[in-house]
Amino acid sequence: MTPVPVRLAVATGARRIEAAAVTPDGTVVATAELDPTGSPAADVEAALARLLAVREVDPGATLAVVAAGRWAAAALRPPYDLVPVASIRLATPARSAFPPLHGWPPALRTAVSAGEAIVTGGCGVDGSAAAPLDEAGLRAALTRADPAAVAITATFAGVSAADEHAAERTVEATLPGTPVVLSHEFGALGLLERENSAVLDAALTGVGRRLVDAIATALERLRIDAPAYLVRNDGTLIAAAEAARFPLLTYAGGDAAWLRGAAALAGVGDALVCRAEPDGIAVGAVHNARSRESSGRRLIAGVPTSVELPDVAAVRHGPGASRHRAEPARTLARLGGREAPRPLVVVGGAARMLVGELPAESEAQCPRLAEFAAAVGAALAPVSATVEVVLPRYLPAERRYAELAARATDLALYNGADPGGIAVVEFAEVPLPYLPESPVRCRARAEGPPQGRLRVVS
Repeated sequence: MTPVPVRLAVATGARRIEAAAVTPDGTVVATAELDPTGSPAADVEAALARLLAVREVDPGATLAVVAAGRWAAAALRPPYDLVPVASIRLATPARSAFPPLHGWPPALRTAVSAGEAIVTGGCGVDGSAAAPLDEAGLRAALTRADPAAVAITATFAGVSAADEHAAERTVEATLPGTPVVLSHEFGALGLLERENSAVLDAALTGVGRRLVDAIATALERLRIDAPAYLVRNDGTLIAAAEAARFPLLTYAGGDAAWLRGAAALAGVGDALVCRAEPDGIAVGAVHNARSRESSGRRLIAGVPTSVELPDVAAVRHGPGASRHRAEPARTLARLGGREAPRPLVVVGGAARMLVGELPAESEAQCPRLAEFAAAVGAALAPVSATVEVVLPRYLPAERRYAELAARATDLALYNGADPGGIAVVEFAEVPLPYLPESPVRCRARAEGPPQGRLRVVS
């Protein structure tokens, strides 16, 4: 029998591991469910091996391998699996009432901080240099901290990231081989939120690199010659090599995967979704078949960030705790009560049990293969890239669109999208009248299918 070209996807969880082999058109060829071992890398390899044991699945017919999980979230909980970070802010004047890491939970700050410094630099709202970058001061701060990673944040980096890039070059010359994270990669506005995101991402580079290296080793052992991806917080994919640089972008990838998978399995575009597992229930929403973005504060480990997160609320149950019928119903009412009625889709390992506990009027549906929603969602996800900058209003609208579309397309290609299938799927502009000359905040998202390749087997 000729093997079917498939994408292999693994979603890891605290209580179970789910895996699926899915064709690009959405046909599920094989599934597997395993108990976790406590090692995400070992779990991914074991799940892939289980899929390859199915006759219709062959390493040589694997187009791509996708992993989804909450490894970053686990690393941000005590006892913490983080590397010490030097947090460098470029600002003029080089002082602030709110220095880097201000307001962080004390234990997390202790685990992350290798030292903080504010160095003269950055730019104004028009992109002009506020003052020359103090490279000597930057080198001195780096030498004092001797960090494992560095986070660079400049004022108005969304307008001009020139000083962030200049500081990156100084770090590379002063501390060769040290990972550097730049805040403009995490949005255009909100100095403190961008800074927090960059610092958290830098702190996670150790766990991110170990995971990606372990996945690469597993693919080599299993003789799978296909590109590897991780699921991002918005339910799209990023190439594994880039995920090692930006592990914070995968913080909630596991949640986004089951939301996308629920929509795909149920054949709906807009819905409320419950994920039921033995230890609790999570409730979220999908819009246009993808996870709905949270509109509230984007807190990660108690720290305000600029990172996109899915709108998910958890109803947890401890071991042996009784489950109350009202709890999921109340959470559903809170998430969807003010909106037009939408279908309710229930997925997860305990999905069928939960459907029996919900009120009859909820009209919940539990699709076939509901227990593999996260793996299916990961397998069907496109690769994406988002670019957000602040541009002057005097630029013609067509030029602003062309510039953002080109940058988003290039970044999607860099993130692992197939160059023949990339399209700009979102473009938005928001005027900023409270700033001089009323610049425009521009955001573009490009998506495309993952680059897949078949290994020719003689």
